[in-house]
This record gives sequence, C-alpha cells and structure tokens, in this order.
Amino acid sequence: CSLLIISYFHLYLTPIASYNVNLGKIPHSSLRSSVNTDSSTTIAKIVLIVPENHDSRINSFDEPNRKIKYSELFQQVSKRLNWSDTRRIDSKTLEIKADDENYLQKAETDIKSADILISIGINDPKTAENLAEIQRKLKTDIILNFDSAENLKKSTKIGRFFPTKFESGSKTISAFRAIYKGGSSSDRKIFQLMKIFYERGTTEDFTVMILSLINEYITPVPAAEEIKRKRKFRTFGCILKNCRKQLFSCLNEPSCKLCLKCLDNCLPNDQVCAYRCIISYETEKMSNFSLCVLTKHNCLNNF
Repeated sequence: CSLLIISYFHLYLTPIASYNVNLGKIPHSSLRSSVNTDSSTTIAKIVLIVPENHDSRINSFDEPNRKIKYSELFQQVSKRLNWSDTRRIDSKTLEIKADDENYLQKAETDIKSADILISIGINDPKTAENLAEIQRKLKTDIILNFDSAENLKKSTKIGRFFPTKFESGSKTISAFRAIYKGGSSSDRKIFQLMKIFYERGTTEDFTVMILSLINEYITPVPAAEEIKRKRKFRTFGCILKNCRKQLFSCLNEPSCKLCLKCLDNCLPNDQVCAYRCIISYETEKMSNFSLCVLTKHNCLNNF
C-alpha cells in the first residue's frame, strides 16, 4: 500500500520536465554553464535534420491522431521552457533535398554550431554517408539519429556514451575498457531514456527529451530542475492524517486500485505515462483522493 502511495505522488503529482530524478547524481558536461535568466540569452541551438517532405511521427499529446509538424515541435519546447524561464532556444529544421547532393555542405555551418543535433528518417545511402562524415568531425556533446541508416548510428553519442561502441564490446572486457568504450553509466541511462521519449512519439515526450538534455549537458533549466525537489515524509503523514478515508476507498475499488498499480509501473516522474493511467482508469474515487491531497490539504506543499 505504501509503495503505491509513494509511486502515485512521484509520478502523477510532479511537474513534467525531467525524468532523471532517480538516475543518481548525474555529472554534467564541462560545457554546462550556470543559470542566466536574461531574456536575450539563447541557452541552446538545436538543429533537426529530416528528409524533405518527411512525415512527422510525433503525435499531438492532446490530439493523439494528429501528427505535429517539426516546426511546431520546437514551438512546444519553447512554450514549455518559458513557463518558468525567459530565455530562448534557437532551433532550426533542415529538410534535406534528395536531388541536391550539396545540401549538407551548404548547411554545414548550421550543423557545426548546434549544441544538440538530431536527425530523423535519414535513410538515403548517399545522404546518410555524407551526414555521418560531418557528424564524426563534430565536437557536439549530443548527436542523436533516430530511424536512420546504420552508419549514422555509429556517430550517435550523448556525453561520453557511444551506443554502437558499447554494444559491440565484448561482455568479458575489463571494467576500464568498458568505461572507455561505453562512456559513463549516467550517460548510458540518459540515452536509454531519450530513446523511450522518442519512441513514445508525443509532443510532451519530445519536449521533455529536449529540456532534459539541455539541463544535463548545457545549462540548468528551471523547468527541468524543479522536479528534483524531493518529497518529504510529511507528505505521507499528511495523506494518512487527512485523506485516509479517500485513500482506502480508492484501494477498495478495483478500477481505482488498478490505476495506482498502473502508476506504479511508470518510470519515475513520468507524467505522460501517469496521465495515460489516469485517463484509462479514471474513477470518482480517484478524483476524490486527488482532490483531498492536492486541493483541500496541499499535502505536497505546492505553492
């Protein structure tokens, strides 16, 4: 019972921003700077590379059957950032023309200046070869290639982690060589989470992916940092003191109990997953429980 309560509050009631709270203390890149909230400050340049007329695989979070244009994605990211931050994200989407072999060379200045470089759906052999050659020369900490050719996977990296080097390493290699080939364990964990965000394919997941990467490798982002605030035991004392009736009422109703179990299977602080659980098992008793904890007694001490 207590595990379900804890999971519920870690998942459903924390802001959606960063999913790394349970990754341990993640060492940030040496490039990570201190916070500067000047509205004229650009905190990161993100370059997205896609084939011309490539259909987005990202669904609107509010309208699951509507695909989002890539340009809309970055509007969503900027909007989320500006909830608690006045700084800007500089983003650019490069649509590669299949019949223009020199397009990448012409766009190389933009690519080299990116803090975060992402390519999606680059499978044309010649294009992939040219892009992989450019990526191998970059000093960028974050290069992500999704749904793209095999040679682009080899230049994918996040921090000091190169996925293909790690996967190709012998299982019996020494710990030192494993670290050399695979980067830090925290980089590996972050990479796995970024894959999950992308594969789930919603605007909220994409937004969380971008803000988390900026927060971990470039500069602190309040929208992502705030989630690291830990819940205190007073939270659970408040629940048991003021909302015990609603809690046990929920646990005694099959649908409400299934909702808590569903939440228990989500990643830490994964509010997208939590949202899906809530709407799948939404009941009056779950609503009453949430109302008691959040509104009536402010057990989370939110302001």
